[in-house]
Amino acid sequence: MGGQHRREHAGDTLTSYSAGKLAADVLSHTRGRASSTQRRMNSRYERYRSVEPTLAPGWTIDTVVAPAPLYNANGIATGPDGLCWIAEARSGSVTTWNAQTDNLVTKIPVGGPLTSPDDLAFASDNTAYFSEFLDDRIDGLTARGNYFVLVEGSTGVNGITVTPDDRLFVNEFRSGGRLMEVDRRLPGIFRVIAELEFPNALELGADGRLYMPDVVAGTVQSVDPDTGSVRVEADGFEMPTAVKFDPRGHVAVAEHLTGNVWSIDLVTRERHLLAQGPAGLDNLCFDRTGRLYVSNAILCHVQRFDHGQLDAETGSGLLGPYGLGRATDGSVLVADKARIVTLSADVREGTVWERRYPDRTFGVVGVAALGEALVAVTDTGELRRLDPKHGTHERVDIGPPAAVTPFGTGVLVALADGRAIELDADLQPVHERSLGLPRASALGARDGNVTACDREGGVVVVETKTFAGFDKPEAVAFHEGAVLIAEVGARRVTRLDPFTGETAVVAADLPFGFPVKRPRADRRSTLLSLDDGSVLVGCDGDGSVRQLRYTN
Repeated sequence: MGGQHRREHAGDTLTSYSAGKLAADVLSHTRGRASSTQRRMNSRYERYRSVEPTLAPGWTIDTVVAPAPLYNANGIATGPDGLCWIAEARSGSVTTWNAQTDNLVTKIPVGGPLTSPDDLAFASDNTAYFSEFLDDRIDGLTARGNYFVLVEGSTGVNGITVTPDDRLFVNEFRSGGRLMEVDRRLPGIFRVIAELEFPNALELGADGRLYMPDVVAGTVQSVDPDTGSVRVEADGFEMPTAVKFDPRGHVAVAEHLTGNVWSIDLVTRERHLLAQGPAGLDNLCFDRTGRLYVSNAILCHVQRFDHGQLDAETGSGLLGPYGLGRATDGSVLVADKARIVTLSADVREGTVWERRYPDRTFGVVGVAALGEALVAVTDTGELRRLDPKHGTHERVDIGPPAAVTPFGTGVLVALADGRAIELDADLQPVHERSLGLPRASALGARDGNVTACDREGGVVVVETKTFAGFDKPEAVAFHEGAVLIAEVGARRVTRLDPFTGETAVVAADLPFGFPVKRPRADRRSTLLSLDDGSVLVGCDGDGSVRQLRYTN
């Protein structure tokens, strides 16, 4: 296919909205908002393969949301090299960040020995230990690169720390989660110290007790590692996710809901605000000079604070995006697992809905507006009605959904078994149809017409017509009498004429999916048609949202 070649950089923003409704109603404040930090960093995808979209004649592509430097940011620790090590549970990778040079380096790659590192800690021999939250496993990596498993079957394993005398402690983030001491030399050997409620990132204090949060209760608790005695040290926190010690020996507490980091003097019990960032904090650590690093699991970034002032950051990004939809006011919604946001060049803005503890049992991967409510497809195979105003949600029992889209005065839901159910404004079933597919992966609707696809079968259906031979079609959208298809296997968007059956690739070499093979590929690309004739493309590989437009 002929066409133009464009190299898009992480800091590119949309520059050609003047003719479209999108400019006025959706992205009026996006120009020039990408951070300078993002401009200097390769995206998480570009560290493995280049991103050079190739376009068919007459088509243009622009970046609406810049690519993300990280897949996500969970546990962080200062490594033996003095750099900030970042665990990325969703990608199975570990990245180091040099805040002085803004340099990000992949230490453990996607597709490497780890699958879901949530927290990490180092022993005196520079062996790194990891809690693999999604795989219930504790493992390690020696300084020479030898990988080994210490414990399997540790449900919800999360916080991990190594004491100055090389004792290894971990806890499980769940109700009744175990606090354990793990033998670093003998795999499978550990002892249970105590059972706690939703503990998380922890560290040993100068008094010999282990300090950690009870995330749901909003307290800081300490545990004697030898006797198992537990006491509450401080309370009144808004979802504290990590407890560490600053160079003065004061307790530092990260609050997920507020973005605050508090310092507590254990002698006087006085507390003061150490630093403040956006909500979503996951973990924290201090470097050798005493500067504070905080990770944000929702915004996929790490920030550094010096005496309370932000002085460096990796740049924020999207976890996915996992789904695109339209709000009732015409704005674009982004379903991004932990939250739903309105589309903006700055992903820190516009949160519409966010999941909260202890209700972190699902992530949102698809969304459609229904009046003041939102209808969401979850990664646990449920359809849920979300009330953003009150922060509540309820399950809609119709079977495992694959996708949802506005339809008439209600919504149309594609079920995983190939059926589609039309729900009215009260989410009551009014009509059921067969999509003509053994399985459904995605759904599109416009003016009463319906299109759907089966990712694994490589099949697309437009009304009653079936078209085969596509390479893992993961999203479909109507576009000017045709259907656009995101083929994640080939990393391209293809145009299908449903009347003639003719196909043509309109955009290739897009950052869809993980850049390398990975056992857990829980990603999804998405498409959304806009009223101005353009189509938004959710590029889950690098976290960007791009806009395709036909100009001829």
